[in-house]
Amino acid sequence: MVQQRSFSDNKGILSSITDPIKNTFAKRQERKREEKTMEQMKKLAQLETWNLSAFAGQMEEATSDWKTKIPGLSNLEQVKLAKETKRVLDLMISTLGANTSPEDMRKLGRKDKLKLAVACEIPSSDINQMIEQFENMEVMHSVLRNQYQKGKKIPSTEKEARALVMREAPKLMSKERKRELGVRHAKAKLGGAMSRR
Repeated sequence: MVQQRSFSDNKGILSSITDPIKNTFAKRQERKREEKTMEQMKKLAQLETWNLSAFAGQMEEATSDWKTKIPGLSNLEQVKLAKETKRVLDLMISTLGANTSPEDMRKLGRKDKLKLAVACEIPSSDINQMIEQFENMEVMHSVLRNQYQKGKKIPSTEKEARALVMREAPKLMSKERKRELGVRHAKAKLGGAMSRR
């Protein structure tokens, strides 16, 4: 009498063949991600100044990733978001100028932001988010630039970069900038609490 294998046995055999392949592919992808992150961190550290042009360059790099070249993958939500951010940044540059600094952005009044929102064809709340993202990247830039100028190690992963920023950013910020960030954080916390009601 011939013993028949059940479907689950076949699945187990198939898994024993495909799982190592999947793991190898996942490790390779993770290594590529880490290499790209390291490369971006180095480029950011080497930038002398942080302005809209530099921010747009970072977005350009994000949208020119190899995944955007493969049909079907260019519709991923992250890629769409990066492309939309780049489009808005290009419009902001044409309106405000490529050398616009975070300090210049902080000086924008409510009317200025409304005009910018109209020029960029997005809600003013999105302009505020874009400015916040631009300023957050300024903090990252200043920390990485400081590391680079002192000849210290540049982080190779996002986790390392976040830890470095948490540790070093307060040392590099002015009291006024710390206060601004504290107020913004408190407003965001309050807004989050109100939206949960």
